[in-house]
Amino acid sequence: MFFNFGRFFGFGQQPKLDNLLKIENLTIECIFNEEDILQELKGTSSSKFADFLIQHPQEYLKMINYIVEEIPDSCTEKNRCIKYPFYGSEILGSENEKLINFLFEKPTEQPSDDVRNPIEDEETEQVEQLEQNNNAQENEIIRAGLLENLLKLLESDAIIVTTAGYFAKVVNAIIHKKGHCFWEHLKHYPDILSNLFKHAYLKHIVDIFEKLIILEENYEQSTEYMNERSALLQRLVVFLKGKQHSQLIVGNICELFVELYKKSINQFDTQSQELKTMLAQFTITTTPEFFMKLALATQQSVVYNVLNVQFEFLNKYYLQDQQLDVLTNITQLYKPVIQSFEKALTQVDSFKIPFISADGIEITPLGDGKLLIIQFIVSLVNKPQFYSYFTAEVFSLIIDLVKLHPTNNQLHLLFERLIVALVETNDEYLHRLIFEDTNLLLFIIQNNEEKARQNKFGFQGVLTRLSNYLDCNKNKSSSFQVSLQLLSTIQMDWDEYMKGLTGVNKVEQEWILGINPKQKEQKFIEEIISPNVKEENQEQNRGVQGIRKCISSDNNDVVQPKDVDPDGVEIEEDIEQDSEEKQNEDGTTEEQQQVQQVDTEKQKEFEEEIVKQTIENNKGGQEINQADVETQEQQQVETKQQDEKNEEEQIKEQDSNEQIENEPDQEVQHQEQQNEVLVAQSDQQEETQKLEQQQQQESEETQEIIQENADLKEDEGEKEEIEEEIACSQDTLEDQAIKNEEVQQVQKIEQENENENKEEPKQIE
Repeated sequence: MFFNFGRFFGFGQQPKLDNLLKIENLTIECIFNEEDILQELKGTSSSKFADFLIQHPQEYLKMINYIVEEIPDSCTEKNRCIKYPFYGSEILGSENEKLINFLFEKPTEQPSDDVRNPIEDEETEQVEQLEQNNNAQENEIIRAGLLENLLKLLESDAIIVTTAGYFAKVVNAIIHKKGHCFWEHLKHYPDILSNLFKHAYLKHIVDIFEKLIILEENYEQSTEYMNERSALLQRLVVFLKGKQHSQLIVGNICELFVELYKKSINQFDTQSQELKTMLAQFTITTTPEFFMKLALATQQSVVYNVLNVQFEFLNKYYLQDQQLDVLTNITQLYKPVIQSFEKALTQVDSFKIPFISADGIEITPLGDGKLLIIQFIVSLVNKPQFYSYFTAEVFSLIIDLVKLHPTNNQLHLLFERLIVALVETNDEYLHRLIFEDTNLLLFIIQNNEEKARQNKFGFQGVLTRLSNYLDCNKNKSSSFQVSLQLLSTIQMDWDEYMKGLTGVNKVEQEWILGINPKQKEQKFIEEIISPNVKEENQEQNRGVQGIRKCISSDNNDVVQPKDVDPDGVEIEEDIEQDSEEKQNEDGTTEEQQQVQQVDTEKQKEFEEEIVKQTIENNKGGQEINQADVETQEQQQVETKQQDEKNEEEQIKEQDSNEQIENEPDQEVQHQEQQNEVLVAQSDQQEETQKLEQQQQQESEETQEIIQENADLKEDEGEKEEIEEEIACSQDTLEDQAIKNEEVQQVQKIEQENENENKEEPKQIE
């Protein structure tokens, strides 16, 4: 039930081959029948297995025969049909150096360390020597025929695809390890190359030609056998001319040419000059016109791909050299190709069958061939020496293809690239072709105006981008202005059309947060302002933080606002990288330590701020409390004075009415009221004095607490107690102030009630 690491990875186990080698009369079948032996034979025990096959070349021959011999229909043994051929191709395809060297040369004999017995009979020694010599001769005969037995597969009229794959894997490994020896063998036996051409309908066999031409021996390009390799290229072209009727052969050989050019382009700086010169001479002697005619005859898209990579290779090899004779030779090479574009674009592809879509519309596939033609035209447009060879019919045909295929996104993108490339040339001849002769602007307006957008064609997004681009660059070309005048004659206005696109542009060109995610910056991250975002929104967007440059598989960058310091961003990125490395190394323990450090720092900062605030609040609170007490006392005195005045006025009125009857009673009541007022005033004064004393005591206590806290900042536990005491003192001050206000309100209510009770008996009387 448990996973056995030792068994899976081979830890602590004796190799299986060691036990097998102890068996007498060991055969290759016995080794292959061992369970899970293949990886060991290709890896740890490869040297021992090679020594076994070298000492027993008949077993080596049996392994080769399992690869190349045709399996009879009557054979039902699974190992013979599947396992043995696969194991043999995997072992030889793993580039075992001893086994590959053994195909070309006899290994050096090591002197034996056996001690001879002088008593032995001379006759027995002679017999043993004869047997050894006979065995050595037989083994040498077998060894010399190993490579021949391997290559005899090519003599058959037809090869199974699986067998061809096994064979190609072995031969490619031989070329990679001993390419020079293999070429030397081909020189002595030229029929082998002829047999390879006989099976050119198999992609695996054609791959052998590629390895022979490049000849990377031990990952180093060789400069030997250049004449033979160049002759092989020319022979492939001659063979291709006679096999145009075969789609398989044309496709395989053209894919071979594509791979040769692509590898040379990708390794242009490191590739040997001899190989690049060989490919350049091959391109000039074969001429691109040959491949253009071949493409028209066979309608194979891979042939157009050959033209594209050929031109890219020549662009690197020749066009960097600005010598006049070189440029004229290149232009003459591609002049007939450009003249054939019109025929290629109008050619009906017989291999593309129309089909009915889900909407019930009949659609004819465009095919890769025409896409590669347009891509080739875009490459040629970027070179000034080819401008004069283009015609308006070519561009008109491309526009017609865009109309006929409104859902082909690749075609639309290539069309956009073509128009932009033509405008960027700043060549009046090309501008006249595209603006005046092909009526590009009319096509854009008719298919992208407000009514046309209701049909929702697939190319409308491309036409909108082209419209914005052309409107921004309309002053670069006089032909553009002429085209605008022609539009006015048929009552079409470009400016009105662009006004109609404002709503579309507002939706399509608006960026989230005003940031363009596709903007690429090498060093510093800059903010890109969206054309349709208001200034207020832009200022708000500048406040957005935390947007960092992100690099992905697609190489898309996110732009950060200007307010973010790029140096700070780099520091933050370095800190993040360091923290990630520490987390990967130490795990969760360091994460906890970092969190604790951050928490302690935050607590220290928070406590210092609280202490500062409490000091300021206490100072300001004392002043505020004193001012509040004074204002309250003044208010109380004023209210009392007003009450007294009101009472005095009422008393005077009553006295005026009843002076005679109630003079003694009024005097007594007046004295009682005055006594009550004096008692209330004395009580209030005592309460205010008590409050002031309490506030002074509390302020003194808070100041003492603050001083003690300032002395004990380093102890975190004491700081927490200080904060609690400060908070409690503040709460008590607030509670006492609230209580004082409540007491004053109660006193006012009681006084008002007493006055009302006194007035009621008077009114009754």
